Amino acid sequence: MRHIAAAAVALAALASVCSGCGGGGSGPSAGTSAPRAATAPVEPRPGAAPVARGAVLRALDGEPLEVALLQVRDPALPSAGGPPPADGHRYVAVELRISNAGEGPYQDTPANGAALRDTAGGEWIAGLDDPVTPGLGSLDVGPGESRAGWLTFEIPAGVTLVTLRFAADGGFGGAATWRLR
Repeated sequence: MRHIAAAAVALAALASVCSGCGGGGSGPSAGTSAPRAATAPVEPRPGAAPVARGAVLRALDGEPLEVALLQVRDPALPSAGGPPPADGHRYVAVELRISNAGEGPYQDTPANGAALRDTAGGEWIAGLDDPVTPGLGSLDVGPGESRAGWLTFEIPAGVTLVTLRFAADGGFGGAATWRLR
């Protein structure tokens, strides 16, 4: 049942994302998605490595997930064979580690629930392709398991980013926000 629910949520999120992006895969999404609950920015945990900033989120089924922001590359170079960003744009990549602290499998496409916010209030969604690898792609994480990988955003060269927001289950589950600067 969880597989069907997760697939339905991912499909709904993908439809919402695609309807607001004009085919570019990444870009401002002002007012194109359902309202999201506000979350306080997550600060590094005491004793954690400076780049590992984590949060405990709840999936739609109530199962706990531990999500850590490991690295931010701005600008990010595409991996071997990856396409370059469009003229006047740059890639920004965030490395996340998603750990399943629950009792059942967790399935998600993390790009559907990730967005960067800029200083002007614009929101930039992650692309579904993975020019910076290894990408997170579609996940199937068993209980007690973790997956780490990159989400890549294509951002205009002059935009200054301030936060990353990640929400589980394609953007419909528990969410956390990390300050980038």
